[in-house]
Amino acid sequence: MSTSRLWTLRCGVGLVGLLVVSACVGPEKGDAELTIDKAGGYTFTYHGGMAYLIGLAAKASGKPLRPKDVQGVGAALQSLSKDREFLSVTPAGFSRVNVDYKAVRKPGQSFAFIGDAKFITVSSDAKTHRLVIRSAAITPKNAAQLTRIGYRPDVALTVKSDLPVIASNGAVQRAMLFGHDAYRWQINLTPRPAVDMTVRLPG
Repeated sequence: MSTSRLWTLRCGVGLVGLLVVSACVGPEKGDAELTIDKAGGYTFTYHGGMAYLIGLAAKASGKPLRPKDVQGVGAALQSLSKDREFLSVTPAGFSRVNVDYKAVRKPGQSFAFIGDAKFITVSSDAKTHRLVIRSAAITPKNAAQLTRIGYRPDVALTVKSDLPVIASNGAVQRAMLFGHDAYRWQINLTPRPAVDMTVRLPG
């Protein structure tokens, strides 16, 4: 199957779906921050690198890249700049860009970063008064597949909340940030179950 054909495929659900056959953009090394306000609305920002996995897979195959393949990778990454939530998109080598990203959501709205890849998700449920932040589970097989094509995400996620945190698993670490409680975890290819944290919404 050619890389041109692969570009038409969609990402699977969760980071475990970011396989060689997925036409996905995923974050690499960078810093993410989620700030939750008293009403239950939130702002998510990401500053750092992103990679187009199909381009990485094509390069890792060892086969010569055709000019139209290179152009296709470039076009896929530049298309991010058409999304208003990508404040800047700067080329950073073949199949990679550096970005500044900002998404603002109202109380009750859910969110996935980025798109179908669902690297980080925020699920907001007004009925149960719960907001859940989650990064996907990583299996050893999945970690090996992604490492093989040169994709090695390493994202530091910081959560700052004006609402009470009522549950989190052991991978979430409590920290002080500018005199306020914050919660941090590192999202990479270390095999592990899903990491999540639950915030109580008002009401």
